[in-house]
Amino acid sequence: MSFNNRWVCFTDVNYNLDRLITTLNENEHYTIQSEDTNEYLHHRVNVNDEILESDECEFIYGSYGYQYEKEFRSVPIVNEERMHLGPSRLLRTNIINFWITSNQKILFSKSGPEASIGKDKISLLLFGNEISINTINFRIEELGDAVLNGDFQGMWLSSFRDRQGNIDNGTHYGTNIEDDPMYGETEGCTKNSVGFVVEIENEFRKLRVNRKGTLQILGNNLHPNNIRVFNILSDLEDYILYEF
Repeated sequence: MSFNNRWVCFTDVNYNLDRLITTLNENEHYTIQSEDTNEYLHHRVNVNDEILESDECEFIYGSYGYQYEKEFRSVPIVNEERMHLGPSRLLRTNIINFWITSNQKILFSKSGPEASIGKDKISLLLFGNEISINTINFRIEELGDAVLNGDFQGMWLSSFRDRQGNIDNGTHYGTNIEDDPMYGETEGCTKNSVGFVVEIENEFRKLRVNRKGTLQILGNNLHPNNIRVFNILSDLEDYILYEF
């Protein structure tokens, strides 16, 4: 089983997908000189030139590879004078996939610190600054209530925290877990994520929605041009908290 990860971000900048394709192609490879070490950091963009359509939006997709420097406080250093532990800046490389929609959503295949660097670099490339692509949160408690009310089907996961008692956090797994009395013991707790079932290409797949703006679709890898992801995201629109 694999995980199809999507980190959902957005921008309030207006743009045209054709122009973004042109910008990305014009910057297929470029370098930026590091202000700290004067090293030239390489960046490469591959973008699909076709604008695709889902029921909810148009979108383009591609991949982005980039080098960056990461500072470490304590790494082994060996020179002609001695061996010791000390601070150092090391060159790192990362590759992420991206999707850009006509309704100002920008999705990435990873989240976390390394992906955040890529997000900011793509923002700089497309919009001239590093702060035009913003993160979202999902309203997990409200989304969990929607599953209980039948708006979504088949709750199979609920991750909770801040429970009173010896067990203060954890995750429920199963099938229709809302019907189990054990779920009721944590129903009022703060939730980190909720999982339910969605239909993709005539197949029911498990979807996990995390508070910090990420989606995970379990099962076989989805092709980057799969449109169902954007339909699912549209279904979740009422549970998105935009952050500026």
